Amino acid sequence: MEYVFEYTEKTAQKASEYETKALLYLIGIDKEKKKISLAFIDCFNDITGTDKHSSALWDIQSKGVANMSPSQIGRSLITLLFNYLSTLNFCKFALFMPEPKAEYVTDHSLVEYGIENLESIKEKIKIGLVKEWKKRKALGDLDPKQLSAVNDFLSKIRFIIDKPPISSYIKSITPFKSTKLKGDEFYEIVFKEIKEQQTIKKLSSIHNTKIESIAEALAFERHITSLDLSKLIINRLVGHDLFKFKSIPLSFLPEISGLSKDTVGELIFECNQQITKAFFDKNKKQVFWKFLERSLLAISNNPDLSSRQVYEQAKEFSGFESSNFYGMPGIFFISIIIDGLENALY
Repeated sequence: MEYVFEYTEKTAQKASEYETKALLYLIGIDKEKKKISLAFIDCFNDITGTDKHSSALWDIQSKGVANMSPSQIGRSLITLLFNYLSTLNFCKFALFMPEPKAEYVTDHSLVEYGIENLESIKEKIKIGLVKEWKKRKALGDLDPKQLSAVNDFLSKIRFIIDKPPISSYIKSITPFKSTKLKGDEFYEIVFKEIKEQQTIKKLSSIHNTKIESIAEALAFERHITSLDLSKLIINRLVGHDLFKFKSIPLSFLPEISGLSKDTVGELIFECNQQITKAFFDKNKKQVFWKFLERSLLAISNNPDLSSRQVYEQAKEFSGFESSNFYGMPGIFFISIIIDGLENALY
């Protein structure tokens, strides 16, 4: 059966802060984040993740309204309900929202929970949802099958509460252990940039467009991949586009002194290849981030170190010797970082 994009924004709207937080939660925090390779922007819902095979969907509606009444919460679930009723394979339905009133919540320590944690207002949420369904579809009283569908849907719905600061959502994408690399202002700037990219994705109109499979939605180019987000953060950390860097970093010149032009060309080509492989090797992802973190910390602690000196400090951890960064590629990588950070000062 066809899926019709009925509830997308008909005109281009700026991405809200809550939509961006929902995106970062899905990619960086959700317990199933490893399965999610990209997120659709304002297609199936505000944010909808899918896996690399486009075989399943993780659906999030964002609502940045404080102190919503139970009925408002129920009405906010309507697009999620319609997706639940569709023939596409949705495996998660979630409402990303501010913390509800204290008297509504049983356990305040949770960031994500099911409707059982809102037991005192469960029936009012249901009433609000049913009312909105009847309004949207011009229905009379729901039949037993429809009421059963509402009950089953509500047993599956997840509520995600916006508690962490903005910087924490960005940091969730990077598995850095150090808290000294960048201040919150840096992460807030990156957050705004991601928010702007979401807005750009909304410029095309897909209202009332029909598809028969999840993969068909990729043609709309309204998605952001988890790798895109990682690359954006890395490029801001190192001061320029690491994956499009074609020059020879000044900090790398001592390493190629006396070599022929052809030898230097081959070496630079090999280094760039190994850096790319290091980033895209899912089995060694932690090695990439750990080497980047240790390099940035070494440079931060002593900006006068050479690329090789930074390399000698940064490489001292388990698993490094079998990585793509071993040897010249690692020194070249650090040289790019050093030059980028120096240029960022001016």
